[in-house]
Amino acid sequence: MTRARIVALLICLAPGLCFAGRARRGYGLDGRGDITIFYDGFDYPPYHFYQPDLQYSHPESGYPRWRSYPDPVPTPTRRPLIQMALVLDTSDGMTGLINQAGTELWSVVNGLISARIGNASAKLEVVLYEYGSDQIGAESEYMRQVVPFTAELDRVSEQLFDLKATGDARSCSRAVRQAAGSLDWSPHPTDLKLLFVAGGESLSLDPAACRDAFKAAGAKGISVHAIHCMTNGAGPPQLKDAADLTGEAHAKIDQSHKIHEIATPHDIDILTLSRTLNGTYIAFGPDGALGIRRQQKQDQNVNWASRAAAIQRALAKASRYYRNDTWDLIDAVRAEHADLSRVRAAELPPELHRMTRAQIAQYVNSMALRRDHIRQQIRDLNDKRQAYVARRRFVCSDRPDTLGPAMLRAILKHGCEKGFEFSRPGDFDRGHRRPGSVIITWQGRDKVLGTRYRIITAEPLRR
Repeated sequence: MTRARIVALLICLAPGLCFAGRARRGYGLDGRGDITIFYDGFDYPPYHFYQPDLQYSHPESGYPRWRSYPDPVPTPTRRPLIQMALVLDTSDGMTGLINQAGTELWSVVNGLISARIGNASAKLEVVLYEYGSDQIGAESEYMRQVVPFTAELDRVSEQLFDLKATGDARSCSRAVRQAAGSLDWSPHPTDLKLLFVAGGESLSLDPAACRDAFKAAGAKGISVHAIHCMTNGAGPPQLKDAADLTGEAHAKIDQSHKIHEIATPHDIDILTLSRTLNGTYIAFGPDGALGIRRQQKQDQNVNWASRAAAIQRALAKASRYYRNDTWDLIDAVRAEHADLSRVRAAELPPELHRMTRAQIAQYVNSMALRRDHIRQQIRDLNDKRQAYVARRRFVCSDRPDTLGPAMLRAILKHGCEKGFEFSRPGDFDRGHRRPGSVIITWQGRDKVLGTRYRIITAEPLRR
């Protein structure tokens, strides 16, 4: 063999020799349920196991997966936090407000799904207070903390649907002061801390005490938003005083109005997948059975309320904000609150009692993958649903403001001031565009939020 042929052969074999030292086969499961394939020394980008088409692009870089791609920007070790306190007036005449809080909780959550600072996605915690109800009693000054700060939104939803409007109107000042002073608010200045106090005549009582309570909360970096339930008029004067003290604008809402949601051909499939998603939860520990029942009950509550509320809850269940670390084994393992090698058999459901540790781990991983598969299906259907709604949004007449949009408007405003980034539901991630598709964009102004938005989707390219 001539010297030239030997040199040519070495040049051809060089790439294989370079990668031979780290060649490996197999897969790894990350926290999102994505699989990274290791094959012949090349690390392929993560992709969902139910998407075998290798022509998909890497969601971070947008490069085709068979090419090399740059490492994404490292995510900070600490994720930003959104803390939201909801203080509701539960005196007589506030039934509409309570109903709106229960049915529109999920639409507010969905509006925050994309919240992030840089590459770090945000976490969400919610606390619930009520005041004014005779059921609380004078010894508690007619106010109580219903749910402490929690990331388990089903707990908040459960208590919202259990609230009853009964009693005389009473000042909100004590409830605001209690929420601002006794809660475990984040000390980090970049975190978003908001307190929403919503009521009727109670916001007109004891204006001096209200001003002092709002001012005390504002001094701690908590943005206070007063939401007055009314149909006509400009609202009580202390709402403007509160706005002057905290730098916020107050809002008035129509508590009797129900949000009209445009029906789409994808709604039934989304609701069906939402029910199927419940089957992927593995109850464990003392709260396991209660958590399963609570999840099913909240599905029933929103189904009885309206189709729109049920759709919003289904979409929220497909998001990262829907976590149940205290009773679901998959969420607990992902949050490192449970170790499969140490979980006792008595804490597991009966169908896992006869399994070995290896079999339990395999079962948990398979259910985690199935859950991520269903969640991605819901998100894909929502992309189509948003595109359908976008075409018909502008034919709707102006709608009165309700609790959910009023809260979301305030969160988006303050979040942007704190450095958060948001995208409207339906925004399209270029990393998931299929080959042979074309990007179609709708732009406009949301009539309720009063903000500009853009909805981007991908549709098959007509040839």
